[in-house]
Parts: sequence; C-alpha cells; structure tokens
Amino acid sequence: MQRRTTQDRILPRRGSFAAPSAMALLLARCRTSSEVAGWWYANDIRLAAATAGSVPGRRAYPRQTRVIRSVSVAVARLEVLLRRKLRVPWPLPRARRSIRCVQLAPWESSMVLSRIPLTVAAAACLAWPDASIAAESYPAKPIRIVVPFAAGGSTDILARTVAQRLNEALRSPVIVENRPGGGAVVGAEFVAKSAPDGYTLLMGTNTTHAVAPHLYSKLPYNPLRDFVPISEVAYNPQFLDVHPSIPVRSVNELIALAQARPGQLNYGSAGQGSTSHMAMELFKSMAKIDLVHVPYKGTGPAMIDLLGGHLSLMFDVVLTTLPHMKTGKVRVLGVSSLKRAEVAPDVPTIAETGLPGFEALVWFGLFAPAGTPTEIVNRLSSEVSAIVRQPKLRETFAVQGLTAVGSGSQEFAAKVGKEHGVWGKVIREAGIKLD
Repeated sequence: MQRRTTQDRILPRRGSFAAPSAMALLLARCRTSSEVAGWWYANDIRLAAATAGSVPGRRAYPRQTRVIRSVSVAVARLEVLLRRKLRVPWPLPRARRSIRCVQLAPWESSMVLSRIPLTVAAAACLAWPDASIAAESYPAKPIRIVVPFAAGGSTDILARTVAQRLNEALRSPVIVENRPGGGAVVGAEFVAKSAPDGYTLLMGTNTTHAVAPHLYSKLPYNPLRDFVPISEVAYNPQFLDVHPSIPVRSVNELIALAQARPGQLNYGSAGQGSTSHMAMELFKSMAKIDLVHVPYKGTGPAMIDLLGGHLSLMFDVVLTTLPHMKTGKVRVLGVSSLKRAEVAPDVPTIAETGLPGFEALVWFGLFAPAGTPTEIVNRLSSEVSAIVRQPKLRETFAVQGLTAVGSGSQEFAAKVGKEHGVWGKVIREAGIKLD
C-alpha cells in the first residue's frame, strides 16, 4: 500500500479541491500567517503551474482545464477563510492572477502542486496579517525621530518638543537623533533606507523634500517615493526685510523700484539653495525683476550686513527679524505666508499687497519610510495632530514664530507634492545646481 503523506490526508488527490475543510484544518492548526506559510512550504504541497502561459505546439487537455478551475476555486476559498480567520485586508488576488496555465500530461492523474506560484504568493500575501498584528502592539520599543540638522537649530527644537509629548501619548520612549550633513541629505537618506516598521521617523522640511531633490543631480533618495508623510507639524513664515535707506514702503513700490533699476539692488541669503534664497528667487520670478544674489554662510552674517546697509533686502524668519523691526533698524514689507503671522498681525502678506498667491514657507513634518503599515501611519498621524492642536503647544510655537498645523497624512502628502513641483520650477528657471 502506498504511504499517505500529510497533504494526502488533508488534500484530495483527484477531483475538486476540498478547500473549506482543508483550509479550516490548516488555519486551525496555525495561529499566525507565518505558520500558515511555513506549513505550506514544509509539507511540499505542489502545483504544476507555469506562470508564463502555454507551451507552443502542445494541445491543452480536458484535465488541464479542470485543474485550473479547481485551483481558482481553491484560491478564492482560501481568500475568504483568510479574511475570516486572520483578517487579511488584501490577500490573494496576485496568486489568482499568477496561475494562468497548467501543463499536465495525460498520464498525470493527480493534482501536483508546485512550490513556486502558491508558496511565493502565500509568503507575500500572508505577510499582511503579521503587519496588522505588529500595528496592534505598536509601539513595542523606542521610536527614533531623526533630525537631519545639527542640535540646537529650529528643526531640532521642534522635534524634541514633539518627541516629549509623543512619548507621553504613546507611553513609549521617543528619542531624537541628530544626523546632520550634506545639506540634510545624510539624515533623510538614513530614514529612507531604514526598516518600514514605524520605529525610525524623519523630521523633514521643505529642504529635504521639495528643494534638495532639484538641487542635486544624484540624490540618494526619492522624496515622493521613499517616504510616507505622517503630519505637517508647523511652518515658519519669512519676512521680506529692506534696509531703511531703500525708498519703498510696500511690496508694489519695491517691485517698481527694482524694475526701474535692474541689477542695482542686491539681496542676501543663508547660502545657495537655502530657504531664504529660494524665497527670493520665487519673488524675482513672480515679480519679473532682476536682483543680485549675495550668498552667506547663514542668515546671521547676512542680517548683519543688512543692518549695516551693505545689502538692500533679504528674506528671514519671523523670530530673527522681529527685534530689528521693533527698533526700526529694518523695514518689513510683508510676510511670505498666505495668512498673517500671529506674532505680527499688522504686517500684511506679500500675496495681498503685490504678488497674489505668493507663498514661501519653512515647513516641518514627520515622515516614515515607504512601506510602513497604514495602521501605524494613521496612529502616528492622529497622535501628532492631537498634540499639535493643544492650546499650550500652539502658544509655545507662536512665541518661536511658528504656526502650528497638525495636518493628516493625505493632506500633508498633497502639500509635499505641490511644493515639490513649485520649487522644482523655480530652481530650473534660475539654473541652480549644487553638484
């Protein structure tokens, strides 16, 4: 008598595939999806299925059609059972599509199962329940928020503020790790190549996701493909500052003066590709004026020269400009956001006084590596949004010149895509490259 193997006792050799009883037994024996895939592989359930199609010149046999139908029914029933037992959100459509043709000789009386299509499909598709289980227990270990800039800067301070409150909300350690270098490229690349498990996040900015991709020819990450936006935390508007000796008191007057004196007014920035540089390039493009760029190593030295009258104008963040505005050492013509700054409500927006639609922000947001489970992304997005909307935190941000946002994942993703397009156009028109 021929010895019966494990699969012989569970799966019939002929006729229809008794999926309900067979799979019910299989799922009853296996508690997780990994055990299901492991049992499947270890017991060598084989299906002679080729995904490439029919072999030319060979006719199809009636049994071949029956086997294809049996396999399709089996996979469909397995899908239903997996949904009920393991709550798989998207189980086996790939497995059904991969089984396109079965080549069986007339003498093959049994349905022989091959490891290749079903095992690979099972391994790929059955991984989803494990992700769901991991999301339910998240977080199970400390979370890292990577800051791609040096400690002590605005991005670092913002990240630590969020990390402290996220620690309390998740009841799990949330630490900040600084990875500066390469104009924020080093830290962003590190997160992009990290495991997509929700334990390594990036406090990204418009520099990492909207500007740098167009400044560098060979950026080691793709900002739209390699990350999942979680939430925009806050943004920092910029003031358009001019030296008091410049005879203008509005944006329209500045544009008229620059058009009358092309190439005679100069402006400072924190360096090539900096946010202050990008803001002025956008201003030049929309106003159709010619200004001379003087790059510095940071906005500090640039502001010193503006105060000394060596520069005509510049963009700088609100918090840095406010003290000089109050003493009259600089004249502020407008703010770069679409809404007036909370700390300076009397300063009009550039959009309302000369250039409709003008917006140039320094924004900050949390990102996760691409492939992070949706459940984890939604959990983090919900927690961060709730944190950012706390009145006390909004007041803290306002004192620092920041405007709290707390957007959802999809809303933030739309903004990142829009910003990526806007700054790409500005950089191409200006011909700016850093490599």
